Amino acid sequence: MPVKKVSKKSKTVGTAVEVDLSLPNEKSVPSSHIGDYTWLIYGEKKIGKSSLTAEFDQNFCMMFEPGGKALTAYQRPVPVWEHARKYIDLLIKEGQGNFRSVSVDTGQLAYDRCLEYVCKVNGMQHPGGQNDYGLSWNKVKSEFEKQHTKLLSAGFGLIVVAHAKASKLETRSGFTYDVLRPAISGQAADYYTGVIDNIAFYHFEGGERFLQIRGDDYVTAGTRCQGNFLTTNGEPVCRIPMGNSSKEAYENLIKAFENKQEDPFIPTYLTKKKTALKRSTKKVAKS
Repeated sequence: MPVKKVSKKSKTVGTAVEVDLSLPNEKSVPSSHIGDYTWLIYGEKKIGKSSLTAEFDQNFCMMFEPGGKALTAYQRPVPVWEHARKYIDLLIKEGQGNFRSVSVDTGQLAYDRCLEYVCKVNGMQHPGGQNDYGLSWNKVKSEFEKQHTKLLSAGFGLIVVAHAKASKLETRSGFTYDVLRPAISGQAADYYTGVIDNIAFYHFEGGERFLQIRGDDYVTAGTRCQGNFLTTNGEPVCRIPMGNSSKEAYENLIKAFENKQEDPFIPTYLTKKKTALKRSTKKVAKS
C-alpha cells in the first residue's frame, strides 16, 4: 500500500514556527550551504574570528563583546540580554528573508549576560547564593537554551565565537600536557557541545593563519559534516589556510567545505610525532 504524501507547509506564528507534522517518505539530504550549520570558532585574540564570521552569507552578528567598530558586518551591539531576546524575536518575525545565520560574539559573554538577566528578573544576586537545590541555576540554563533553540528551530544557522584557553591534562603515567579548548564554561559549554556541528580552532603557525577543524590530543576541534572537508584525493582535511584577509579566509573555508582543497595540512607537531614513532618502531624491529 503506497504511503500517502502529506503537504509539509510551515508558517511563522508570532515568535514560534508552526509545522505540519508527517512521517518522512525519504531520507533527508544534508545542506550544501555552509551557513546552515552550527559553528564554534575559537582562537587567539585579534586573529580574525569575528571578521571571518562577518563574511558568512546573510549573517547577523550579535556583538556581546565590544570591538565591532572596525568590522564590516550586519551587526548590533548587545550589552544586555534583553536586547538579545528582542533581536531573536525580530529575526524570527521579520528577518528570515534577509538573514540565514546568526553569530554570537562571544559565547561566554552571552551566557554571562543571560545570567545577569535571570538574576535581575528573579531578584537575586547570583544563582550560587541560593539554597534552592539548583533551581536558580536551572532557570539560567532554561533561558539560555530557550533563546538559542528558538533560532535553530526557525531554521537559522548559528556561529559562536570564543577565545582559546589551555587546560592541563594528566595521563596515567603522570605526564601532563596542555589541551587548547574554547574559553566557554559550565552550562554554556554543555549546551554548545550538544548542538554544534563544527568546532574550529583559529591559530598561527610559522606566521601563517590556519583554521583547524579536526581535533587531536592537543587541540579540541571536530566536524559532523561527513561528506565535506575532504581533499581532492578523499583525505580528511585537518586544517584550512586562512590567507591574508577575511575574504580570502572565507573563500578558502568554502573551498575546503566543497572538497576542493588539495592538501590536508596536518599540523607540524603531529607530522614530527608520526616520524619519530616510525623511527622508534624501526629501531625496535632491528633490535
